[in-house]
Amino acid sequence: RIRPSSALVLTITLCLTLLDRNVVVSQKWNSHNRRRLSTRSKEPQEPQDVLSLYGVDSSFPIHWLDTFEHNNANQNPLAIQAKERYEDFMKGCRQEFSKNLENNNQEEEEDEDEEEDELEYTSCDERNEWRMEQNVYQPMEATNYTVIGYDKRKCPAEIMDALREFYNNNLKRAELESWSQGDVHTNHWASPTYMIDVWNEELQRNEGLDKRSQGAHLGYQIYTTLQPLLEEWSGVKLRPASLYGIRIYKEGSILAPHTDTIPRISSAIINI
Repeated sequence: RIRPSSALVLTITLCLTLLDRNVVVSQKWNSHNRRRLSTRSKEPQEPQDVLSLYGVDSSFPIHWLDTFEHNNANQNPLAIQAKERYEDFMKGCRQEFSKNLENNNQEEEEDEDEEEDELEYTSCDERNEWRMEQNVYQPMEATNYTVIGYDKRKCPAEIMDALREFYNNNLKRAELESWSQGDVHTNHWASPTYMIDVWNEELQRNEGLDKRSQGAHLGYQIYTTLQPLLEEWSGVKLRPASLYGIRIYKEGSILAPHTDTIPRISSAIINI
């Protein structure tokens, strides 16, 4: 998604996993039991009209790189824009990490006999291939708990008020996020992201907040309020997996289409 340039987009992400550990384990990503997937599709489909350019692998590579290139091979303005955006995205990543690529490639050649899930994806192209591979395979190994797969609701007022107060009090203390080498989830090399961590004990909603009280901690307040709502929506019991904080995307930020890794089963994003 291209983030709008008119304002900051601030999100907190609440991820919860299933209480039933057996279900989580059975769905765990298992690279040993499947072959490596090439990002090159065998038979890319012919786009039949301009509207087809809005489909999968048209505005941005999601599953197949070949299909994306095929869909954007003409001179349609949408195709030109999509191709240029993706090429600039990958070029920026390669330039950012070019100094370390040679050393990383040597290390990967030495470790080529190691098991696949022990290898580190260090180059931009390897990480991008892994992103698309996850997009294809992981949904096949997951369980659908709802008919549509998503829902849009109003955030409870007490949580929204608390988050806005927390944001206003701590905006100047937002920390630059660090992304691993070759990571292509965002174009952090061109548009850095910032985080206001809701678990940071040094940050408060107000001066009177008793940080020793677990119930008053913003992170716990978010969990206890939103978890029942996600359980009601999904129809299953959940347990907390991860809760980050307020992530700040600025003008020109790109979030590449991706799937969250298991065991994160059900998640909520609050736009502030």
